Amino acid sequence: MAGSDNEELVEENRKLKTYLEASQKQFKAIESVLKEKMQDFQELEEMKNKCRQTEAKNLELEEEVKRLREMKSIEIAHKDKSIVSIEVMLLVLLCAFVAFLRSVEFS
Repeated sequence: MAGSDNEELVEENRKLKTYLEASQKQFKAIESVLKEKMQDFQELEEMKNKCRQTEAKNLELEEEVKRLREMKSIEIAHKDKSIVSIEVMLLVLLCAFVAFLRSVEFS
C-alpha cells in the first residue's frame, strides 16, 4: 500500500510540476504583454504631452496673429489718415493756386 501511495504522490508531484511550469510560462507571457502595454502607455502619455505643448504653442501663435492683425489694422488706418490729410493739403493748395490765378487774371 505504501508503494501505491508513493506512486500516487510521485504522479501528483509530476502533475503539479507540469502545472507550475505552464503557469510560469503564462506568467512570463502576461508579464511580457504587460511590459509592452506599459511602454505603449508611456508613449501615449508622451504624445499627449506633446499635443498639449502644440496646443499651447498654437494658442500663442493665434494670439500673436491677432496682435499683428491689430497692428496692421492700426497701421493701415494711420496710412489712410495720412493719405486723407495729404489729399486735404493738395486740395487746399489747389484752391490757393486757383485763387492766385484768378487774382493774376483780374489784374
